[in-house]
Amino acid sequence: MDKMVREQSWDEPDSGIDIDALESLAYVKSMAYALEAKDSYTIGHSERVSQTAVAISEKLHLAPALVEKIGLAGIMHDIGKIGLSESILNKPGILTPEEFQCVKRHCEMGEHILSPVLKDEIILKAVRHHHENYDGTGYPDGLKSNEIPVGARIIAVADSFDAMVSERPYRRAMSMKTACEELIKGKNHRYDSRIVDAFILVLITFSTSEKRPEFPVLQQNTSGKVLSGEDVERGLCAFKRKPVFEELW
Repeated sequence: MDKMVREQSWDEPDSGIDIDALESLAYVKSMAYALEAKDSYTIGHSERVSQTAVAISEKLHLAPALVEKIGLAGIMHDIGKIGLSESILNKPGILTPEEFQCVKRHCEMGEHILSPVLKDEIILKAVRHHHENYDGTGYPDGLKSNEIPVGARIIAVADSFDAMVSERPYRRAMSMKTACEELIKGKNHRYDSRIVDAFILVLITFSTSEKRPEFPVLQQNTSGKVLSGEDVERGLCAFKRKPVFEELW
């Protein structure tokens, strides 16, 4: 992989979180949990996204300081929805174009809310860009490929999966297997294919081992193992090639 792409895409400063005061972080987390209190369908969503994003980041062998920041961004990724009305958040039907435009603004609003108390650009940009698509068709800025911060690319996968396997006012929850298939279909369109591959491997590791209770997203499914051995084999065969994570650097 080209050195310039490698440096711009994956290598981040290996330094701790620059937060003015721990009280500010606690306050922002409280806001995130207050948001979930407005929408009974998303209780626990931010925490699951955070822990899933951390698991993906660790599978990709990112620096510990960067993993921590991505985890925090996962908790706060939807904080911009705090200003949305409950009638939109809990609407059982399809959003109107006007309502959808309001929802899309939550990415920019999240960055705006967080910027006075969080001075860390990695966290802020992960929050702002977690709805960008890998092919450039997302929002708010239409970034594509490696222009999208790695934290945002990781949260996009974690967020999408948790949303798909959760009950929502407008649809039933998908099965874990169906959600995985949707992620695979979205490779190189909505998602960075390397991150989808990493997530699938994380899911396989936890769902087929005694570590299963340690991975919160699997608590959404209580019907035993998420993927059978045959499912795993078919899933890996669906990849154009097996994931080779050393190629990320």
